[in-house]
Amino acid sequence: MAGILRTILGRSKGPIDDYWYQPWFYAQKTAAGEQMTPQLAETIGAVFACKRLLSEGVATIPLNIYRRRSDGGKTRAEDLPIYRLLHDAPNEFQTSTEFREWLQGDVVMRGRAYAEIVRDRGRIISLLPLQFDRVRRKWKETAGLYYEVIEDSATRFLSREEVFTVEAFCGKAPIELARESFGLARALELYGARFFGNDATPNGAIQVPVELSDKAYKRLREDWQQMHSGENQHKVGMLEEGAEWKSIGLPNEHAQFLESRNFEVEEIARWFNVPAHMIQHEPSAQPRANVEQKSLEFIVYSLRPWLVRWEQAIQRDLLQDTRLFAEFTVEGLLRGDIETRYKAYSVARQWGWMSENDVRRKENMDPIEGGDNYLVPLNMIPISQLGSQAVNEENMRQAYRVVFVDAMNRVVKRELGDLRRLFASERKVPREKFRAVLERFYGSFSKTIPELIRFAVESYTKSISDVTDQKFNVNEIAGEFAQKYTLDSKRELVDLIDSNGDDPRESILNRLDQWERAGRAASLAESELQRLSRALLPGSEKETVQ
Repeated sequence: MAGILRTILGRSKGPIDDYWYQPWFYAQKTAAGEQMTPQLAETIGAVFACKRLLSEGVATIPLNIYRRRSDGGKTRAEDLPIYRLLHDAPNEFQTSTEFREWLQGDVVMRGRAYAEIVRDRGRIISLLPLQFDRVRRKWKETAGLYYEVIEDSATRFLSREEVFTVEAFCGKAPIELARESFGLARALELYGARFFGNDATPNGAIQVPVELSDKAYKRLREDWQQMHSGENQHKVGMLEEGAEWKSIGLPNEHAQFLESRNFEVEEIARWFNVPAHMIQHEPSAQPRANVEQKSLEFIVYSLRPWLVRWEQAIQRDLLQDTRLFAEFTVEGLLRGDIETRYKAYSVARQWGWMSENDVRRKENMDPIEGGDNYLVPLNMIPISQLGSQAVNEENMRQAYRVVFVDAMNRVVKRELGDLRRLFASERKVPREKFRAVLERFYGSFSKTIPELIRFAVESYTKSISDVTDQKFNVNEIAGEFAQKYTLDSKRELVDLIDSNGDDPRESILNRLDQWERAGRAASLAESELQRLSRALLPGSEKETVQ
């Protein structure tokens, strides 16, 4: 009986062998005729590459524990023991990288990963990974969720609070869901190995015009084998009596075999949600830009879900304090090339949400003295200079000149475009008709201008309010500018009509061209900033905005 069992099992298995603790479906063969277990699956190149990619990705990204601050910021909680366990070493024989690689490998292949939480007087002092096949999750009405850990000498029971768990796919193992795909890939691999190992397909054959005697057949075969094997391969052959050499190519079904292997690599990559090029499978050349974009997609769509699972599992099992949270630092993976990074830093520096030292830290450089100043957008005035003593006309004009030029450009562009369309259609009409057209246009345009300049006025007044606590009516200020601007523009064009006879259309269109060439928007921005500064800034000579 024992001999029969050894024959069936292939080797003798003791009572504590891992074989007895694997799920029942591991023993079943797939439709391709192959048994499939996590260990066998990992012998498939594509499966191992996917597991390694995801495991090393999670393991090598910096993991930190943070405290939430009342101002919405965060601070590293480096004083906590759990920070050192997760960031440096969770136990005496593993680094943080090795620990996370172990657990991530288990959860990728088996759907769950376990680690024992060792406490001393309520404080976590160690995290010990548990072999997946030796852990059973149990439930009792009286005890709730607990874990049965099978060891060589005994069985231990751990409570829910004593086990750190990372879970995916509702705990279902990918090897269970994808066993047919993996089984087919393994069958193809073994078929190829047997095919080339046995070398059952000859490269060619010798064809003779007549039937050979047994003696002649034997002599021809032995002579050919002796002359063209071993060191004599690829030498010129000599045939006699009308014999011919016929080459035999690779059969079509064998060429399709190679296509099937390529398809299975892509299929396995789909099961693991990994881009094929990330496991060194690129059946066709791709532009570099596409590869870079797909690499970013891997981080966002493939790796990020795993990182979130880890962060939430740590929060649930190890922190249990809403003031603390775990976070992987993925910015380094999203850095891009040096030109892209420097352009991004330039925008961030210019618009005031990064300082010099913030940029230097991103580039792994030491901070410099005086590098913590943040700048006001556009003209690079340090925020520290925007105190009540420095909110003056010159600083504010410099800070908001470009903002106001942009706003005035919108006003002038709209005005010139609408007027040109109006006067291009008005031909050979009395001067009174031109005046009526201008009255209607500027009556309507005066209601449009406030929306075009609202952002500039709102930004300007908010900067003053932040320092002086003054309150301003943005709509009123923008409306006053609109009234003054439309009155001045209309007066200038009406004067032009009165001085140019019966058909002033050409003169009006020429004047519009002059406004455009003369930099009307920049001039308007400068005068409006000067007027607002004198009217609104503290300590300035007040000027009525009208």
